[in-house]
Amino acid sequence: RGGFEAKARGLADARDAVVAFVRERVPELRLLADHDATCPAVVPLGLAPGSPVASVYAVAHHMAARGWNLPTGQKPACVSVLLAYQHAGPLLDALLADLRAAVDAAVAAPDAKLDGELAVYGAADAIPDELLDEACRLYVDVRMAVRGADVGKAAAGPLASGRRQV
Repeated sequence: RGGFEAKARGLADARDAVVAFVRERVPELRLLADHDATCPAVVPLGLAPGSPVASVYAVAHHMAARGWNLPTGQKPACVSVLLAYQHAGPLLDALLADLRAAVDAAVAAPDAKLDGELAVYGAADAIPDELLDEACRLYVDVRMAVRGADVGKAAAGPLASGRRQV
């Protein structure tokens, strides 16, 4: 029991440190939720009003370049700092320093090209919902189509050609 309590306290302290750091040293970002009952701890961040950062996805991009994987979300656009008990101590200091550096890099290069899923999130956030819905439906149709089959055969199912699609 004592080991769990120590790890839970370390996790809560790490979460509090991230929240304080963002509030005091990263005015370009803001907390989207302030809660204290999660494990692992999640600190969702969005852009502060008037932020010089062009996109919160740019912050995630620059964090990835530093070796951190911060999940992103939409509506509102956000990046989440996920913490586990391992983040207590020196690893947390490195995370916070890299977060500040990533925000600085995003401000310095507002037109930086995002890649991978960050580019998709960034584009999807700017597209009207109706157009995005149609694009997603077309994408699923293409991905789910049976190779070598025309549309009529594809409608018959994945075994229409006598081979199962993998």
